[in-house]
Amino acid sequence: MNIKQFRDKLLHNWQVKLSCIAIAIIVYFFHQFSGYTKKTLVINLNLEQQGIMTPAEQLHVKNVKVIVRGKNEDIQRISEDNFYAFIDIASASKPGSYKFPVLLIPDSEVIAMDTVEISTKPEYVEFAVDEKYERYVQVQPMVKGVPAQNFDYEIESVNPSSVKLSGPKKLLQNMKSIQTAALDVDRKSGEFEINLPVENKNPLVSFASGQIPYVDVKVRFQENKKTKSFTSLTPEYRSLAENLVVESENSLVDIQIEGPVSKIDMLRTEDLNPYLDFAGITEEGNYELPVRCLLPQDVNTVNISPVSYKVTVRVMTEEEMQKKLEEENKEEEKIQELDSNGLPPLPDNFQIPVIPNINGVNKTTSVTDNNSSEEVAD
Repeated sequence: MNIKQFRDKLLHNWQVKLSCIAIAIIVYFFHQFSGYTKKTLVINLNLEQQGIMTPAEQLHVKNVKVIVRGKNEDIQRISEDNFYAFIDIASASKPGSYKFPVLLIPDSEVIAMDTVEISTKPEYVEFAVDEKYERYVQVQPMVKGVPAQNFDYEIESVNPSSVKLSGPKKLLQNMKSIQTAALDVDRKSGEFEINLPVENKNPLVSFASGQIPYVDVKVRFQENKKTKSFTSLTPEYRSLAENLVVESENSLVDIQIEGPVSKIDMLRTEDLNPYLDFAGITEEGNYELPVRCLLPQDVNTVNISPVSYKVTVRVMTEEEMQKKLEEENKEEEKIQELDSNGLPPLPDNFQIPVIPNINGVNKTTSVTDNNSSEEVAD
C-alpha cells in the first residue's frame, strides 16, 4: 500500500473516526476519576528564619488552604496533621518586602499515595524582612500601686541595668527600654529589694540568651516635701555681751521653710526662733547681722525676709545696768520657789487619781506637803 492509499483510508469517514477517539478519551478519564474525591484542609502557616534576615512584621496570613484530590479511600485517611506549611525567608539577602512561596511538606503516609494531587491557596505570601540585629536595651521596672500617704518612691538601682535583645535592626535601634514584671509599691514605705523577670511583649524581639533574664530592683521611699510660711516673727538677740544694749528697733521676720510633710506639719511658730548672733561684738557701733534660724533635721530655709538687720549697739548706762540686775534677781527668786524637780509647790491635799492595777489591786499615791509619796493598797 502506497502513501496515497494509506492517506485515503485514514481520511475516509474521518469525522466518525475522530468522534470515536474523543469518546474513548472521555470514557478513559471518566473511568480514571469516577472514584476520586476532593477535600479542603485549613492548616497553620509557619515561619522559618534560618538566614541573616529576620521578620520585620508579624505574619498577617495565619492559615492556608490545602486542597487534596485523590481516591476516596485515600482522601478519607488524610487530615491537617499530615501536612506542615511554611514560608522560608532564608532566600532574602537584604531588607525589604518579598513574595515568598508557601511550601508544603506532606508526611510519609501522604507521600505513599501516588494518586493524590495537592495544591495550596494562597500560593505566595508577601512579607517584610530586616537585618537580624542584637543590642543591649535599658531595663525599666513597671511600677503599679500607690505608696503610703505622703510618700513617693525612687528606683535606686536595677541590676543588671540592661539586657541583650535580638530582632529586626530598625526596630531595635528605636527601642528605648524594656519592662520588668509588675513592681508593687502599693501602701509601702521604707525600702526593699526584689528579683523580677524581664517581660518581652514584642513577638518580633527575643532575648539573645534564649532565656528570660531576671533583675534585682532596689526601691527606696521618700517622704514628700512641703513648704510652709511663718510671718511676723520677732528675732531673738543671742550672745549679746552683758554690758551692751541694742538701740535700733528691728522689723518682724517672715520665713518660708521646706521639709518632709510630717515634720513641717508639727512645726509651730515658737519652734522657729529666728535670732541675731552678737557673738564677737564687744564695742559700740553700727553692725549688719544676718537673720538665722535653727531648724530640725531635713528642714531647710527657702526664704527669709529680711535676710539681715542693721543694728546699733551701745554700752549700758549705770541705771540700765542696775535695772537689769534687779530683773535678774527677781527671776532667781521665782526659780527658788520651785521644788527640786522643777515643779511648783502642790496643795497639801493633792491626790493622784486611782489607777487599776493589772493584778486587780488598785493603788493610789498621796502627796504630802514635803513632796514625799507612799503607796496605799485598797
